[in-house]
Amino acid sequence: MDERGVIGLARSDDLIRWTLDGPITAPGDFAELEVPQYLLTDGRHYLLFCTGKPSRRRLADPSATPWIGTHYLTSDRAEGPWTLAPDPPMAADTEGQWYAGRVVKDDGRLLFLAWRRSRDNRFVGGLSAPVEIDVDEHGQLSVGLDDL
Repeated sequence: MDERGVIGLARSDDLIRWTLDGPITAPGDFAELEVPQYLLTDGRHYLLFCTGKPSRRRLADPSATPWIGTHYLTSDRAEGPWTLAPDPPMAADTEGQWYAGRVVKDDGRLLFLAWRRSRDNRFVGGLSAPVEIDVDEHGQLSVGLDDL
């Protein structure tokens, strides 16, 4: 079964001794949830991740959006529970051209950058140009992929 990917939580007061709290996300859609990034903006909690392996269920559904790239989960609290954001993903396609994306804040704006891969799945070795993230009235995140 390939849908067992989760994100765990570890805590430390001194960065030497750690306490493991276990998974804060539930398995179900992905084999891997890589490069997680926690983001708090406008009172909303987001947990970004990237994946190169969508679940068999998603691959079998012709109406499902491609999921190789960066997407996110939402929660009312930093500790979860976390819920997968609705389609479309934040920055994903069938080739994974925008991988391991990160959000940075600049003068109150949220900007997105990602590692680039070519359409034939070769690592380009560089970052995309920063592009502003749009947050709609429901808190859904999106970026203009044509601007990356």
